[in-house]
Amino acid sequence: MAVLRLLYQQVFLLLLVTCCASQAEAKDILVLVDGNNDCCAGSMNRVKRFARDEKHMTVMNVVWSNFKENWSSGAALDDQGKQRFVASGKEYLENLPAGTNIYMIGHSWGGDSALRLVDAYQGSNVNFRLLALIDPVGTAGQRSVMVNTNYVPSKVEYFYNRYQTNQPFPVDFLANGKFLCYAQTCDQDEQSTHKNADGSSVRVSCEAYEVTCPGYDPTPKCKVVWRGLKSYLKCEPGSNGTKMKRAGHSGLATDGYVEESLKRIIDQLIRNPPKPPKRPNMYLKNDCKDSISVAIRYLDYYTNEWTSKCWYNLESGQGFYVASGGARLETTNTVWYTYAESESATWSGNDSDSITRTCGGESLPMKRKDYVDSDGDLYARFTCDRRRLRAHSDKSSTDLPLEELYFKHDHKETIDPVCTASETGEEDPCEEDAPLWGTKQEEVPIKVMTHLEDDNHGHGPS
Repeated sequence: MAVLRLLYQQVFLLLLVTCCASQAEAKDILVLVDGNNDCCAGSMNRVKRFARDEKHMTVMNVVWSNFKENWSSGAALDDQGKQRFVASGKEYLENLPAGTNIYMIGHSWGGDSALRLVDAYQGSNVNFRLLALIDPVGTAGQRSVMVNTNYVPSKVEYFYNRYQTNQPFPVDFLANGKFLCYAQTCDQDEQSTHKNADGSSVRVSCEAYEVTCPGYDPTPKCKVVWRGLKSYLKCEPGSNGTKMKRAGHSGLATDGYVEESLKRIIDQLIRNPPKPPKRPNMYLKNDCKDSISVAIRYLDYYTNEWTSKCWYNLESGQGFYVASGGARLETTNTVWYTYAESESATWSGNDSDSITRTCGGESLPMKRKDYVDSDGDLYARFTCDRRRLRAHSDKSSTDLPLEELYFKHDHKETIDPVCTASETGEEDPCEEDAPLWGTKQEEVPIKVMTHLEDDNHGHGPS
């Protein structure tokens, strides 16, 4: 009986060790996302061996059109495949244990799919520690479509992006490949030549017609060589010189320096605990000639509840971070709603993205806003020429001129809401559906989201 008990104990301990080991391995997951024709993230063998053998990470190889291993990418090159990737990827991520760290590397169309998935996923159970895009390609085979319509969300800890300008693919391979980036670290650069792991250039022989190559001298080099009393002429061919090896679309993924850089980044990230993403603040700027009063509705970071606050009074030319009790408000969302009015104009919502909420005893038609400036803050600018808030709907950095950003950097003051709710004109906070600032409860997990508010659940479709 004692022998049987001892055997049971040993089996139990073995199962416990195996379980804990598998959980430890699943803590850090490297996902390689191939582009069309199953190329080429899965061929990054140096990165795979490093992650699997040295860092004991779980390594997955999926394709741009489906977040499943052993799945061929033989799908039509359209957005349906990318939508399927996002749907299946979200399903996979949702079932991971809390605290799982994701390191995702996407090449070509796989880069576009990876960025879409990271932006779309709203769960708080995973940390997107690395998002690496290698010569990413967007809709219609174009780079500019991706760059102009997407941005890197602040939930990403380290964003790595390398692209080449030598040849198609992408179709517009000469276009700028840098994204608007709100990650904690943004590492973007063009790399159009191959490099060795140590960063030195890979050099190849030039062709005979490339007369401008360094070291070009095709003239044979001859000399007289004596052997005893006899001599003969020994000639060596000239040289066409050498040049740096040009990087193409497929080869960039397996470039020695790219892989070595990613190994170093992964190693540094694993050695340090995950950093929480930036919690966006909200900034109001009045470029109208009149004074304005602004009401806002936002998703509060501490309560994870939609909250209305009013009124924020701004004189002409003023700009402030919105606050309560002198502390800047923080949100978990990239969508918020505003309503503003002056003596002669209103800035309100009148479309399908608008909501109507009560604040300070008034029913206000609020307009959805989703512009994020290059500091990662929500930015709302009011102008009199259009009598409404500029849309900023395309998330393009060109919408906010540098002088506006400099203004914000120079004017970091905060403004508290003041609402005149009673007939006697007494000032009252008038904050609806919001706890008093300073009653901060235990912090909820950080979720950087793009939720809309609806009348039924508070959170609408993303």
